[in-house]
Amino acid sequence: MAAFYGPTGVRTLTYGADKEFTDREPLDSQYARYRLTAEQIVDDIDKLL
Repeated sequence: MAAFYGPTGVRTLTYGADKEFTDREPLDSQYARYRLTAEQIVDDIDKLL
């Protein structure tokens, strides 16, 4: 999706996570590690603006 907006002035943020076995780690800690909590995403958007 970000590549679609590449030649325009629209700013995009992309998020993702490493491929790993995650069945022994709580989702909340994974979300925090990859900046996927609501607070972290809002913070990233504030920094972008």
